[in-house]
Amino acid sequence: VERLEDLTDYYANLSREFGFEIGVPDAQLSFKGDELQERGNVEEAERLFGFLLDQNPVSVDALFRLANIYYARGEKEKALEYYKRCLEILQDVQMIRDRVEQIEKELGLR
Repeated sequence: VERLEDLTDYYANLSREFGFEIGVPDAQLSFKGDELQERGNVEEAERLFGFLLDQNPVSVDALFRLANIYYARGEKEKALEYYKRCLEILQDVQMIRDRVEQIEKELGLR
């Protein structure tokens, strides 16, 4: 898998074959996005995670992975927004709370 379309086409073909809609599983998007990112194709990984978020707006997998991409790019405000969205869903995850606090300090918000 090199592109989002590889996955969507595969599942569209399955849907036609079986006669009912089969969406791309969230875990598949997360895993393939991670693989793409590890191979250096961060832009396509971002597309997969964005697609996952469009399919499932409360996907912590997508939110967290996108936040990490934005932070690595230096887009700290955008990363902070996504980490905070993670916290709205998973309020008790200390690692995410720590990340929010760290970025807020870096941005001079604390």
